[in-house]
Amino acid sequence: MTLNDLKQLNFLYKEVDRLKYKIEHYRPAEIVADSVKGSSAMFPYVEHSFVIEGYEQKKDSLSAMNNKLEDFKRRLNNQILYIEDEIEKIDNSEIRLIISYRFLDRMSWLQIMTEMDYNNQDTPRMKLNNYFKKRGKDK
Repeated sequence: MTLNDLKQLNFLYKEVDRLKYKIEHYRPAEIVADSVKGSSAMFPYVEHSFVIEGYEQKKDSLSAMNNKLEDFKRRLNNQILYIEDEIEKIDNSEIRLIISYRFLDRMSWLQIMTEMDYNNQDTPRMKLNNYFKKRGKDK
């Protein structure tokens, strides 16, 4: 597990949240109307106005967005399982908690500081960065 793996997990969460938002605020296709002029097919060719109606074409259909959401959820769940397995392998309990709070529970550094009784919200971030630098996997 690298720091990039953890960041990727965060981005997957954001993509899932974004798609959920789009689906929740989805507006179905609206009926649109316009008028045209034409004449009867037979003599006397009397001009008439006609109203035509149809549905506005939507670029993203709701079913396509739902399919994409399910794909992102599947990828997110796979990444979470991978991260959880990797966290269990870490010897340092403090680092395990920091990673779990930050990337699985999606807590802010301030929340982690409070939960772990640190004096500074930069402390958990610096400890995590130092951990990955020592392992040589900070890229």
